Amino acid sequence: MTSAQHRLAWISAALLSFAGAWLFQFYGNNVRSYFNTESLFAWWGLQWFNPRSQTEYGPIILLTSIGLTIWNWRRTPEDSSEPCPRAAVLLIMAGLALHAGGLIVEQARISIVGLLVFINGIAWLAGGRRAGRASAFPLLFLLFALPLEFLFDEFGFYLRLAVIQSSTTLAHLVGIGVFRNGTHLISPDGSFNYDVEPACSGIRSLVALTALTLLVGYCCFRTWWRRGFLLAVAFPFAYLGNVARIFTIILAAEWFGQEAGMVVHEWFGFLVFVIVLGLALATVSALEKWIPEKPLAVRQTSQKPLTSTRALGLTLVVGLGSIALCAAFAAKVENLGRSAEAGVRLTADGEQPQPLPNLLGPGLEWAGKVAPISEIERTVLPPDTGFSRSNYIHLDGGGELVYFSIVLCGKGRGAIHRPELCLVGQGWRIERKSLHDFAIPGMPDGLEATVLEIERTVQTEDGEVVIPGLFAYWFVGRDRVAATNIERMAWFAWDRLTRLQSHRWAYLFAQTDCPDGREAGLARLQSVIGEVVPVVQTAGFPSAE
Repeated sequence: MTSAQHRLAWISAALLSFAGAWLFQFYGNNVRSYFNTESLFAWWGLQWFNPRSQTEYGPIILLTSIGLTIWNWRRTPEDSSEPCPRAAVLLIMAGLALHAGGLIVEQARISIVGLLVFINGIAWLAGGRRAGRASAFPLLFLLFALPLEFLFDEFGFYLRLAVIQSSTTLAHLVGIGVFRNGTHLISPDGSFNYDVEPACSGIRSLVALTALTLLVGYCCFRTWWRRGFLLAVAFPFAYLGNVARIFTIILAAEWFGQEAGMVVHEWFGFLVFVIVLGLALATVSALEKWIPEKPLAVRQTSQKPLTSTRALGLTLVVGLGSIALCAAFAAKVENLGRSAEAGVRLTADGEQPQPLPNLLGPGLEWAGKVAPISEIERTVLPPDTGFSRSNYIHLDGGGELVYFSIVLCGKGRGAIHRPELCLVGQGWRIERKSLHDFAIPGMPDGLEATVLEIERTVQTEDGEVVIPGLFAYWFVGRDRVAATNIERMAWFAWDRLTRLQSHRWAYLFAQTDCPDGREAGLARLQSVIGEVVPVVQTAGFPSAE
C-alpha cells in the first residue's frame, strides 16, 4: 500500500470519526428524563456518577478497555495493518442502524452499543485487521459499564432471597437456629437481627466479578471456548462468594454478637473479590494442566491485493452519507408518532387523568380525600406529568386506609419509573415481590399487578416500631396493561418499532399498611382497586380492545 493511500485511509477515518462524534454529541439521545441532554457521551458519563444507576465502576472499565487495546495492539503483527474498507463500512452502517433503532425505542443503551460498533468500524478503516481485532474485545468489555439498574432491581431481589436462603440453610447445618423472615435474618434468642439490604444481594458484585473473570480468561487463554467457560463459571463463583459473606456474618453474630457481625459486613465485601479471583485463577490453572492449549501456529503471510484508492473514497462517501441520513432521521424521530391517547380516562382538556371517585363500595363504605402532590415530584418529574390520587378511609371507624395514585406521562416517558426506586428512597424495605390477580368487574381476565411486601421502621415514644405494608402497582398504555416495568418497556419498544408511534403510559398503584397481616391487606387493596379501576381505566376492558 502506498504512503498516499495510507494517508487517505487515516484522513477518511479522521473525517468519519469527527462526523460520528458530531452525530452522537448532538443527536445521540432523545430520552429526556433524569439527564436532559442530547449528547450520548454526556448521558453515559453522567450515569457513572449517579448512585441510582449503580455503575460507579464505569471509569475503571473504561481505563481497562484502553489498556487492553494497547496490549492487543502491541502483540499483533504489524503486517496486518492494511485498511479493510469493506469491514469498516459494514460495521459503521451497522452501528448507525443500531443507533437509529435506539432512537426509535428511546433506549440510549442500544445507541451506546451502536456507538461501540461504529468505533470498531473506524478502527478497521484506519488500522486494518490489526486495529480492528485489537479494539474488538475492549469495546465489547465496555458493555459492562452500561447502566442496567432496571435489571438489577428486577433480578437482584430474587438473587438476594436465594443468597439469604442458602446462608440460612448452611447455618442450620452447623447448628445455628437462625430463621428468615423475608430479607431479615433473626436469632431466636434476639442476639442479632439483620436486614439484608439490596446492596448485599450480589447483583452488583456479580457484574463486577463477571467482568473480572472474563478479563482473566481473555488474558490467559487464546481459544474462545476456554474464555467462555471461565465466563460461565463466574456466575456460580460470585454466588458462592456472597453466600460465604452472609454465612460468615451469621457465624460472627452468633459467636460474638450483633456488632461483630456488622464488622464482618463492612470488611468481608473485599474478601468476596479475593475468593472469586482465587477460584477463577484455580480454574485457569486446572485448564492449563488438564486441557493445555496447543502452541500458537506460525502465521503464514500471503500477498493480498492492495486496498484501492477508489474503495477508500467510496467508504468515506458512504460513511458520511449514512451519518447525514442518521442525523436527519434523529431530528425527525423526536416526536415520531406521539399520541395523546392513554389507557386511563382524561379530563376535558386531555392533559390530566380524571379525578378519582369520592365514594367506593356497594354501601359507599370507602370515602376518598384528594392527596396532594409532593414538591419533589413536581421538581423531578417533567412539568407535563399528570396526577390523580386520593386517600381512601374505611367508614366503619377502624381507621383502615388505602392510598391510590395515577401518574400519567406527558410527551416523554420520563414520568414513568421503577416503583422500587421511590419506595427505597422513602425508607421502605422490600421483603417480598410477587404477581397477584385482582378481580375487576367487566375485566374477564382480571388485573395482574406486582405486589411488594414492604416495611419500614419508625421511631415512637415507645421506641422503634416496624410498620408492614403492601404496595400493588401496574402500568397502563392505550391498549396495554403491564404488571412489571420490564414488560412495560418491552411493549413501549414494540409499539415504537411496529407502529412507529407511542402513546401516554400511566403508572397506577395502591398502598396500605397491614399490621393485621398480608391477607387482610390484600382484601383492602382488592376492595379499593376493584372499585376504582373500572371508573378510571379503559385499557384491559373488552370495549377498549
